[in-house]
Amino acid sequence: MRPIREENPAEPVLAEVLPFERPGAAVRYEYDIAVSFSGRQRSYVHETVLAARQLGLRVFYDEDVNGDWWGRNILVEMRRVYRTGTRFVVPFISEDYLASRFGMDELWFATSTALHRPGPYILPVVFGDIELPADVLHPYTVYLDAGKHAPHEIAAHMSRMAGAGE
Repeated sequence: MRPIREENPAEPVLAEVLPFERPGAAVRYEYDIAVSFSGRQRSYVHETVLAARQLGLRVFYDEDVNGDWWGRNILVEMRRVYRTGTRFVVPFISEDYLASRFGMDELWFATSTALHRPGPYILPVVFGDIELPADVLHPYTVYLDAGKHAPHEIAAHMSRMAGAGE
């Protein structure tokens, strides 16, 4: 473990050092997909998660772990998932998400992981016509528009991505 300095240096955080991933090395993740979203998009994300699970994906969804994480530090647990526990992260980005401390924290940890992984790791879905800051999402990153794709279509895209690397 090593300390990582964040926006508020008064709140130091310990984070796991990412294991070195050799090309071709078999890595087993707890989840195929981890979703990150704002509460206002919960209904859409919930439908997407159900559809993805029907396609056989192992999906991290916050409602599933509430009892398992009882008494634990939610930030530490979430950071573990978004750094080392999942093969892909699907952030559902909206104005509310960009204003959410939890959402941005999850995305920050996913972004730091993406720097150490070959190929795509963050698979963004965007709600509405919002301006995405370059420090949140690179301007040339391809994303799916939630307004043009039903939840089952997003789930089908997730399934294709998860199957592409196997």
